[in-house]
Amino acid sequence: MKIVYLTDKNYVKYLNISAESVLRHNPNAKILVISNEPLDIKYPNMVYEAPKEFLEKLRFNEKERLTALTYYKLLLPEILPNDDKIIYIDCDTMVQKPLDDIWNMDCPYLCVTEHYLPNNYPGHPKCALAGFLLMNLKALREDNFREKCMQNMDYPQDFWGHDESLINLNYQDKLTYIDIKYHYCKGRAKHYNETVKATIDENEAYILHFPAITKRFMERMHEDIVMMEQRKKHSIPNKLASIILSCHNSKKEYIEQLLQGLYEQTYNNWELIVCDHGSDISTKDWFPNDKRIKYLGEYNHDDQWQYMINNAQGDIIIHHHDDDISLPNRVELQVKYLQNNPQLDACSGGIITFGATNGIKVCWTMKNEELQRQLIFRQHIMAPTLATRRNVKIDLDTTGKVAKVAKDFEWLSRRCDIKQDIINHILVKYRKHNSSDTSLNGNQIAIDHANIVCRNLKTRFNIEAPFELGELLNPHINEVAMAKERYEYSMSLLNMNKDKIITFCGEKLYNQKISQINAKKIIFKG
Repeated sequence: MKIVYLTDKNYVKYLNISAESVLRHNPNAKILVISNEPLDIKYPNMVYEAPKEFLEKLRFNEKERLTALTYYKLLLPEILPNDDKIIYIDCDTMVQKPLDDIWNMDCPYLCVTEHYLPNNYPGHPKCALAGFLLMNLKALREDNFREKCMQNMDYPQDFWGHDESLINLNYQDKLTYIDIKYHYCKGRAKHYNETVKATIDENEAYILHFPAITKRFMERMHEDIVMMEQRKKHSIPNKLASIILSCHNSKKEYIEQLLQGLYEQTYNNWELIVCDHGSDISTKDWFPNDKRIKYLGEYNHDDQWQYMINNAQGDIIIHHHDDDISLPNRVELQVKYLQNNPQLDACSGGIITFGATNGIKVCWTMKNEELQRQLIFRQHIMAPTLATRRNVKIDLDTTGKVAKVAKDFEWLSRRCDIKQDIINHILVKYRKHNSSDTSLNGNQIAIDHANIVCRNLKTRFNIEAPFELGELLNPHINEVAMAKERYEYSMSLLNMNKDKIITFCGEKLYNQKISQINAKKIIFKG
C-alpha cells in the first residue's frame, strides 16, 4: 500500500500528524511526500518541478494562498511512472482505520467520495471531493489523464476549485464513487444530509478530513490520541484513588454518614484528603485513626481543591462534598471508566436526592463531544460526582470570573480543554437543604447563568451577547422581562450567527434552544 502526499513547508505540521495516523493503523504502508521545494521531514520525499507549459495554464482564486502544488495531483501518473496504484490524501486528514478495504477495491481509473456541497457542474448528478483519490496510475497514464483534465480552465465558476474543478468538469464519466465513510469531512453533517442525503458518525470515517477552520480540531484530536497512548503505556491496574473533601461548617452526623459510605466502597484502594475551609468548626477529631485518611487542617484560600490534590498520592481524584454520600460502587465505577477510556481527563455521573427532597434522580448520560456543546448553554455536570485525573487543574479562583454562586458551571464550561463523559450511573446520594446556596440564592444563580452563557458565546464564537440573551437561553426560567428592542436584538444575534453556532453545536441543539426561547413568556418592559 502506497500513500502519497503533496505539500510545501506551510503544511508540514499537518503532514506529520496525518502520516503518523496512517502508520498507526497501517504500519506496513509506504509513504511518499512530493513537493516543489526541499523539505526537512522524516518521511521519504522527492522534489518535482512541473513543466513550464503546465504551470503557465494554471488558474487561482484571488486572496487564496494556494500554490501550483494543488494541481500536482493531475501529474501523479507522470511523476510516479513505476507505480500502478496509489492512495492520494491531503495533509489535513487523519486516518482512523486500516485502509486495506480501500486499497483492495476495484479501481478502473479514480475512486472518489461524493462532495458535501451541491453539484454545480453540467451534465452530472454528482461531484467529487479531491482530498482523497484512489488512483489507478497505469490506466490514467494510458488515458492521457493530465491532458484531459487540463481542459475548461476558463469555466465560469464563482469559486474555482482548482484541481477538484478540473477533475469534475473533465473526468466525471470515469469516476467511481465509493461510500462517504471512506473519506468524510468534519463538521459538514448538515451539508451531507442536504446534498448526499446521508451522514455518518465522524468516528466511523476511515479518512477524516479537516477543511478550512476545522483544522484546529485536527491538532486537538492528535494531542488527545498521543495522550491516550501515553496513558495506556503507563497504565497501572488498581490505581490509588484520592478522595478530596473540603469541609465548611460541617455537621458531625453528615461526616459519619459520608465515612460509612466510603468504608462500604467496593474499591478499597483509596485515600481521603480532608481540609477545613473558611469554617468555624474543626473536623479534626471527627475522623478515625486510619492511615488512609490525611487531615490537612484549616485552609482558608479559595484554591482548597487544588491544595488537596497537591497533597494527594493517587492518580485518580474523586471529588466529594461534605454533606453527600457516595454509593458503594462509585469509586470502582469511576476508576475503571477512566482506566478504560485513557483519552478522557474526567468523568461524572448522576445523583439521587435525599433530605428535604427525596428520591429524585438526575443523570444526563453524555459523551465528551456532545457535553462540550451542551456546556455552552447549560450545566449538565453534577459536580459532587466529578472524578478527574491528577493532572487536571481545578480553577475556582474568582478573579475575573463571572459567577458569584454558580462557580461549578463557571469553571467547568470555561475549561473546554477537559475531556470528560457523563456516565450512565447514579453515583452519589445528594443531600437537599432548604437553606442551601441553591435554595437561598436562586436569583443570583439565574444572573450567574446568564453571565456565564454570554461569556461562553464570546469565547467560543466571538459573539458579543447582551445579558438578555443569556437570560433567554436559561432553560430553568419560564418567564423573562426585558425591553422589546433588547429581545429583538438578542434574537437577531442568534439568527445572524446561526451557521457559526450550528457548525460547532449542530442544528438539533440550535433548534432546541430556539424552541425553548419561543416557549417562554416574554414580558416587554417600558
